[in-house]
Amino acid sequence: VECLGFRKSNIASFPVNLTLSPLLSVAGQSQGAIMLARDMTLLKELEGTSRQMDHIANLRVLSLGMAHEIKNPLAAIGGSAQLLRDRIDSAEHKEFLDVVIAETARINRMVERLLGLARPGKLAVKSVNIHKVLGDILALEKKALRGKIDFEQLYDPSLPSVEADEDQLKQVFLNLIRNALEAMRDGGKLSMATRICSNYSVKAKGCDRPRHDIIIEITDTGEGISEEHLKNLFTPFYTTKSKGNGLGLPISLKIIEDHQGAIKVSSHKGKGTTVLVYLPVRQGKL
Repeated sequence: VECLGFRKSNIASFPVNLTLSPLLSVAGQSQGAIMLARDMTLLKELEGTSRQMDHIANLRVLSLGMAHEIKNPLAAIGGSAQLLRDRIDSAEHKEFLDVVIAETARINRMVERLLGLARPGKLAVKSVNIHKVLGDILALEKKALRGKIDFEQLYDPSLPSVEADEDQLKQVFLNLIRNALEAMRDGGKLSMATRICSNYSVKAKGCDRPRHDIIIEITDTGEGISEEHLKNLFTPFYTTKSKGNGLGLPISLKIIEDHQGAIKVSSHKGKGTTVLVYLPVRQGKL
């Protein structure tokens, strides 16, 4: 029996497994019951990590297959449309061909993103101030929203820099922040917090000391995500957006995995969503 009603000090409810067994006397008479409660938090986290890795592995296979099947005919379509456009005089027909050329270019960009997921990640690693990365993104989003959203920034001033690819991290956090803002169409509050992960450290191969992670927490007060959608959040092409392509989160997960980090998402329908991004302070071979 799994139960979510158990709590630890200063920690929200967590999953446990309950085993009930009868307590019998020597004569075989019932004297009560024995209840064994097992904390299932770590197991649930491992299951979630395993699902994420499965999504990435499936996406790599899918990417390679689609790329080979799509890129060659797509290039032929786009090239033929361009040649035809250059040879006709009708402005109306040129407009139709402009649409064909633009759409083939859009599909080609999507295929390139898929190929990027299939290839091993290449990082331009340097020392990165994560607060600067977040600040640059928030500065742009605040101007676009013009006061519709309340922003809260709770940054740890002692947070060390991380060894990372700054451009790729900007892509990840831009996607996560925009997802949070889109979930608050009628307004709300976006909270950004950073801290050192004090729960555990990881001993990596080739490193004399355990590796420490930082945590970037993004919380919105939006509509939240149902349990069903939460399970499929990182599935390629799975999206609830009318104009989404379902690649934003899988690509973000791939980038963070390339940085030897992790992403955890918790949400309740109607109560908002929290995304935790874990990044190691130093890169190393695992």
